[in-house]
Amino acid sequence: MLGALLEKLGGLLPKNFIISSFFPILIFAFLNSVMLYLFTESFRRGFDMYLALDAGRQTLYGFTILIGIAFVAYIFSTLNLFLREMLEGRHLFGWLKKRMVVEQQGKLDALEDRLKKSEKEAFLFKRDSDGWIKRLEEAYALGNKQKVKNEYSALEPVSIEIKRLKVIRTRNQLIGFSELRSVVEALEVELKKYPTAKGNSEFNDRQNRQQLDADHTSLRLLIFYARGIAENEYIEAFNEREFNYSRYKVNATSMGNIAESVRSYARSRYEINLDSIWSRLQKLIQTDDKFYAALTDAKTQLDFLVSLFWLTALFTVTWLSVLFYLKVSWLAFVLVGVTGAALVAVWYNIAVQNYLAFADTLRTSIDLFRFDLLNALHCHLPANSEDECRTWARLNQLIGYGQKRERIEYTHEGKS
Repeated sequence: MLGALLEKLGGLLPKNFIISSFFPILIFAFLNSVMLYLFTESFRRGFDMYLALDAGRQTLYGFTILIGIAFVAYIFSTLNLFLREMLEGRHLFGWLKKRMVVEQQGKLDALEDRLKKSEKEAFLFKRDSDGWIKRLEEAYALGNKQKVKNEYSALEPVSIEIKRLKVIRTRNQLIGFSELRSVVEALEVELKKYPTAKGNSEFNDRQNRQQLDADHTSLRLLIFYARGIAENEYIEAFNEREFNYSRYKVNATSMGNIAESVRSYARSRYEINLDSIWSRLQKLIQTDDKFYAALTDAKTQLDFLVSLFWLTALFTVTWLSVLFYLKVSWLAFVLVGVTGAALVAVWYNIAVQNYLAFADTLRTSIDLFRFDLLNALHCHLPANSEDECRTWARLNQLIGYGQKRERIEYTHEGKS
């Protein structure tokens, strides 16, 4: 019966509204009904009376309740922007916002330190790793010309160090440039002193030769691994810095910094003031049905999680207060508190990840449709990236700030 009612109601309401507002409110109403049934005698009697009704009256009352829930959901949907902005760090008390900004700035500083370190490590590996390989090959060839007994063994410090680095590799961890360089230098000395398994053997030192040869092979692989993972660490740190934070401003929350990163992207790449041109750009995005559908789906998922966050927080606070006042079940009090707090954290973290996907779609829309907007505004298309930045800067002056300090060239029917 409930499925039929939802199907009928779904035909009257848009999909985005059903997902982002109606379903969260419906879940909220259901959970509150369960709590009322468990801890309120009058609600339990009313629900039992409802079950005693015939199917027709149950359907009538049920549909009326769903219409009421839909109305509440619609009112709630009008607050979605405000609620999302709250999670972005807006509309907070000044003292609280300052403290949260300081915390976010600390995280950003740590990330920038990691980025600088990983950039330096990646540069050093790229600069020296090929030279290390060459030096080891030369030492390898020189050592095989020696007519001496190989006294190298697995107990040598350099061999032990190579084994340790191999363990680090199996754990997919970083290998520092300095520590690998010292191992390369140490093994280079050993390779110059002794022949390997590929040299002519006049002594009973086959095991030592094989050990040196194996360590040489392992170190070559470690060099390639260390260079690759250092480059990957730099790329990951750069992407996290670029897509999780703005270049120009730090907000109070992770979600707020992701939102600000989209404005930062538009400004740093093209000198676009996103706030002033977004509504115009959105009209052009709507001409591409598939891309606009992807954009709205990402937005709907984000709104759904924002709704779950606030409704879960409201449910938890409300029922913690009620259960504390009623003192009917301390077990229920603890379960609501622990489960509610955990779900609030889960919804927020998932919302942050969804915001990253949504922000990436927004950046893509800027890349794909900005020239269409210039055409729609009857502006000359720029000849290169520098010319494009100047064009958008002029448009920002005119559209965003209402200033005509610089002349903007327009075309009308092919004429300037």
